[in-house]
Amino acid sequence: MLGDLFASWMKVLTQPNVETFEAEKQVANASKLLVALLLAGLVTGLTTIPIGREPVSTLLSIGTTMLTVVADFVVIALILFVIVKIVGGTGSFLTHCYLLSLPAAPLIVIASLFGRDGLAAVILDPLAPLGLGRVIPILLGIYGVFLLLLALQAAHGLRASHAVNVVLIALAIWAVLDVAAMFVAGADNILTKTVRFMSANSEQLLEQAISHVWLVIFSMLIAIVLGVVAGILITLPPRRPRPSHLLLLLPLALFVFVYLGATGAFGQPLMHSLKAIIPRAQGVGLTGAALTVLFYLLFTFGERAADPVLYAAGIMLTFPSIGLFGLLIPLFGIGFINAAVALILYAQLPILRNTYTGIKDVPSAIIEAGRGMGMTEWQIMYKVKLPMTVPVLMAGIRVSMVMIVGIAAIAKLIGVTCLGKYIFDGIGRGSDPMVIAGAIGVSSFALLIDGLLGWAQKRLTPAGLRERSA
Repeated sequence: MLGDLFASWMKVLTQPNVETFEAEKQVANASKLLVALLLAGLVTGLTTIPIGREPVSTLLSIGTTMLTVVADFVVIALILFVIVKIVGGTGSFLTHCYLLSLPAAPLIVIASLFGRDGLAAVILDPLAPLGLGRVIPILLGIYGVFLLLLALQAAHGLRASHAVNVVLIALAIWAVLDVAAMFVAGADNILTKTVRFMSANSEQLLEQAISHVWLVIFSMLIAIVLGVVAGILITLPPRRPRPSHLLLLLPLALFVFVYLGATGAFGQPLMHSLKAIIPRAQGVGLTGAALTVLFYLLFTFGERAADPVLYAAGIMLTFPSIGLFGLLIPLFGIGFINAAVALILYAQLPILRNTYTGIKDVPSAIIEAGRGMGMTEWQIMYKVKLPMTVPVLMAGIRVSMVMIVGIAAIAKLIGVTCLGKYIFDGIGRGSDPMVIAGAIGVSSFALLIDGLLGWAQKRLTPAGLRERSA
């Protein structure tokens, strides 16, 4: 039996494919399974025995190790089997366990030799400074996962993608059980400390998270409007200035009035009223005036302004966030408005570029068809070009949104309430749980936003484009 077992091991390890496992499936039996697991446990027990231990204690230790190996294998195999059945697997539990044991048992034997006190570790000791003793078990583990996927496919007739999903679900379940065991046992490690910290400070974390979310959403809504409008304008043909175009400059008078009023040019009472109504009224007025002039120039120059605008947006993205916050302090001071303006500027490049690229990539035949139907240029833009730009535009919005979620954490340095408080305060105090709590909050928010925007991208994409991409 041992000869057949070793031959099966060698065949599986040296000929890794589904056909090899399907051939072994025909000779599956409980005796070979039990012998393989006990042999793996025996070798593992022998390689972990401390030198000088009493014979009775040694035998007891080996027996305990053998039972542990068998029990661990059965538990893992059972978890995998239940998941496989849920996804539609067809194999029996015996076949399932036998095929899983073919790669697992020999790899356990080999990996045990590279343990801290194993024979192979002593032989390879001169290479230990290179990390060889740790690299080999890692490589064996990766190879073992690959063989596990093949075994699941052969045992249950699964597709490769379903086998991968089964393994990922099993790893998630195992991780949850492991974490639960830590808390039951009262373990004191970075994971348990972080969870306890987050539980004890849940109200403060929620407050910081809500403020962080509001800052990002507020900034992103304005960034989308500015970026999309600017992206549309730089795709239009240039225009000669006309008197009627001066209507576009009407907001300029309002912003100039706000700016001058905030400086006291119209008297102290008006200045105090404006500052009470509009925080940082001078900066708001100056920024609004600059944007009005900028959009008028984009409307006039059209596509001739595309290269300078995209270049300027790219340059803006290279500014360090802390430096940009500092540059904006003279206009907006410290706090929410400063951070929002900086985030809006950072978000512009992906939105601008994708809007411009998406509109320019609309096939000319479709545009001509719209003109043939009697559509005006603005109707073609609204009913033809923009709907076809949705996938590209939403991709740019997703990139911008995820990016500024992270940058918003740095706004803590200018007095903004956000999740960055825990990251920077934790670094200052040397508190790893505090840093991890802040990082978990920021990364979770980024993943959630990306998922929601991905769903919105699919929903907003016209049905015809969805069918063509599918």
